Amino acid sequence: EYKATGDKTAHGAFGEVFIFPKLPEPEDYVPEPVIPEKKGDYYVGMNICSLWRTGDHMGWDCITPYDEIKPLMGYYDEGLPETADWELKFMAEHGIDFQLYCWYASQSDMPMRSTRLASAIYGGHFNAKYSDKVKFALLWEAANAMHPNGSEAFRKYIVPFWVDYFFTDPRYMR
Repeated sequence: EYKATGDKTAHGAFGEVFIFPKLPEPEDYVPEPVIPEKKGDYYVGMNICSLWRTGDHMGWDCITPYDEIKPLMGYYDEGLPETADWELKFMAEHGIDFQLYCWYASQSDMPMRSTRLASAIYGGHFNAKYSDKVKFALLWEAANAMHPNGSEAFRKYIVPFWVDYFFTDPRYMR
């Protein structure tokens, strides 16, 4: 509780705080991307479907039974910063300027603390060493996730979350 100027009192709360030790970077960590010189004043984006983490959605279980379908990087956890750094390196070196992440709301009638299928952006991209090399943007996936019951709920719950977590981040594609 905080006593503001006058008779107003403000209340605040922490949702979740995670603390992890920062381990030394291994010698064989992802090499720094070598970014080619840009020719022209256009931007190239790539839609990212964040489903590739075991335990979230279907993870890899939906394709592992088929030997002919195997990712170039092997089966990986997209919520890891090192995985994100490999992806960012590949994209930056091949002219991709930003990733367009599918964004799924987790609720629509109360303030959000986290969202579904977001380990790639929160755990991976946001913590990656090379996250400043490829920007990110959101593609609101409202057909397959929670969506607000009207414009007031949208303005009250979704927009503040976007502003706090995404739009104010300098890595967000504007």
